Amino acid sequence: EAYDVILYFGIIDILRDYDISKRLEHAYKSLQTDPSSISAVDPRLYSQRFRDFMGRIFIKEC
Repeated sequence: EAYDVILYFGIIDILRDYDISKRLEHAYKSLQTDPSSISAVDPRLYSQRFRDFMGRIFIKEC
């Protein structure tokens, strides 16, 4: 069964540099929780995590 669906999503913090404050935020949060669940991560890691998530959500039809 197929449905017409409209999805809205956006990427926030695109203009935010990953500077020393973000590195410290990541280090601090890593002490409190699982490091893979923290949003303040290196842009390359965030990019990979985002692509992996989109790949799981939007499955290609064969």
